[in-house]
Amino acid sequence: MTNQLINIRTDKFSKKEIKVIEEALKEWKYEWIVEIVYVGEGKDENLDVSFTLEQENLGEFLWVIFGCGHEFVYKG
Repeated sequence: MTNQLINIRTDKFSKKEIKVIEEALKEWKYEWIVEIVYVGEGKDENLDVSFTLEQENLGEFLWVIFGCGHEFVYKG
């Protein structure tokens, strides 16, 4: 059975938040889990981004994003 790819598109992250996410993915060695594509700038200086990942990795991806919220509070 092949694993399906899913796309999550949002304009809810600021430029600083996306930077923290990218840095955390590298630091935690989770770069393999997701591809981040910049679609454009959204409202209020937020970025319009798309996260592409395999469906089976959705839980881990959400865990990483949740962890990045804590990273942003302390590093942002």
